[in-house]
Amino acid sequence: MMAILGKLYSGLIHLLAGFAVISLLVATGLILGDVTMRFLGLGSIRASSTLIEYALLFATMLGAPWLMRRRGHITVTSLVELLPPTGRKFAGALALAISTLTLLILGWRSAMVGYDKWLRGGMDVRSIAVPEWISYGILATGFILMGTECLRLILQRRFEPQGSVSA
Repeated sequence: MMAILGKLYSGLIHLLAGFAVISLLVATGLILGDVTMRFLGLGSIRASSTLIEYALLFATMLGAPWLMRRRGHITVTSLVELLPPTGRKFAGALALAISTLTLLILGWRSAMVGYDKWLRGGMDVRSIAVPEWISYGILATGFILMGTECLRLILQRRFEPQGSVSA
C-alpha cells in the first residue's frame, strides 16, 4: 500500500512539474503574441499581463516541489563546509526541520486564506476577473508539497545538500 501511495505522490510531483512547464510556455506565447500584435498595430491582448502573472506563480509553486525532489534548489554551504561531518549533518537536519515546519505553516495558512476567499466569492479584478482562491490554492499546494519533500529528505536521512563537500 505504501509503495502505491509513493508512486501516486511521485506521479503528482511530476504532473505538477509538467503543469509548471506548460504555464511557462503559455506565458511565453502570450508575451510573443502581445508584442507581435503591438508591432503590427493590432493593439494588445487585454488579459495578457494578468495571465502571465498567474502563469509565473503556477510555474514557481508547482515546479518547486519537483526541484526540491531533484535537490536542484540553491544552497549556500560556505559556512557549513567548515564544520566536521557530524556538524554538517546536524546543520542540514536542522535546516530541513526548520524548512519543513515553515513550509507546512505557510501551506496551512495559504489554504485557510484560500478557503475564506472561496467562501466569500472574492475576485481578483484587473484586466480579467479571476477567483482569488486560485492563487492561494496554488500557494498552499506548492508550500505543502515542498514541506513534504523536506520531510521526505529527513526520513531518508539525506541531510547534506547534494554536491556539498563530505568527508
